[in-house]
Amino acid sequence: MNLTPLKYLLYLENLTCVFRNYLCLRKCTRFFAIAWAICEICQIFFNVRYNITHGHNGQIKAQRIYFFSSTAFSLYVMTASLYYSKRFYKLLSNFDQFYNIFDDVVYNQKMKKTQKFMIWMVVLFCGVKILVFSVYRVKTEELEMELVSNTVSQYSVTVNDFRYIFQYFILDCILLIVSEQLRAITRSIDGELSAIMENQKNVGHVEGLPRVVLNYEKINKWAQAYESINESTHLCNSMFSVQLTIMLLIVTMYYIILLYSIAIITVEGVHTTKSLVMNLFSMTVFLLALLVISRAGQKIQNSSEQLRQRLCELCVHTLGNEEYYKLAKDLLRCVRTRPVRIHVFGTLHVNMSMLPSIVILFTSYTVIALQFNNVL
Repeated sequence: MNLTPLKYLLYLENLTCVFRNYLCLRKCTRFFAIAWAICEICQIFFNVRYNITHGHNGQIKAQRIYFFSSTAFSLYVMTASLYYSKRFYKLLSNFDQFYNIFDDVVYNQKMKKTQKFMIWMVVLFCGVKILVFSVYRVKTEELEMELVSNTVSQYSVTVNDFRYIFQYFILDCILLIVSEQLRAITRSIDGELSAIMENQKNVGHVEGLPRVVLNYEKINKWAQAYESINESTHLCNSMFSVQLTIMLLIVTMYYIILLYSIAIITVEGVHTTKSLVMNLFSMTVFLLALLVISRAGQKIQNSSEQLRQRLCELCVHTLGNEEYYKLAKDLLRCVRTRPVRIHVFGTLHVNMSMLPSIVILFTSYTVIALQFNNVL
């Protein structure tokens, strides 16, 4: 595996008992990972039991619903990471295969910059999360609670949040890698187009020029690289589509909890300001994380569009050579018929229109539900 930001994020994610890179570990480490996962699952069930038996009577029901849903999602992430470890290993192999096809200096430099950015993002989020959680915990701690049970419970909640947010970091890193791979192909085609146009200026006739610059191996290399990217996106969709859907639902749930807290403060006069601030902070963090993922998905679409434009230019410049024109046209047809897309569910893709689409969908169904409620 190459030195990409994904490698370091996977090792950090292992600290939350999520082992996507299970097949990359040594045999003794695999036994340790399974034992740790079993202990973590037992601890999660203990935390659920503790929350049921020691839950506050005045606690907002929506908050408890979020707690149980986030716990269920945490269990799903742990089990799904092991279940899809073979596909994830294949995804890493595709990244290595692309690296062997394109030894792009610009690609390597951007991956190093992305690595530093992602590490700083992880450190910043973890620091802010621990600081806010510690302040909130000191202010809301009750003396009658058992110290050991309460500590285990709060540990589980914190690890669940870290386990949840790391899904964003991992997916964002994968999307950035796919985007840079598409740009690497585009840069390679740009280099060939520049050479062709330079020869056209110097020689003065077009018919024999593609023979000087292009060859079958170069076009075949672009086709192999795009097939590797397409396979990587299919693997990514199979592993992360359900998780993305749950992430969107949890952010929507945070939005509902926030509105519910505001309604309680303004209408019923219940003092839940601290809870409101915590819900606002959590929703803001997860919303920003979704925006980062949407931006990465939009980069993939933009890179794919740039690749199609360069292939169209390549087809124009290879009209003088029927063989190369046919190869370039076949590659362009493959890019158009098999576009690189990251799906969420249905026809919803990961791009900058993802969040507005969810807001419109949620608002429309809320209005319809309220209308039926008034009719009934």
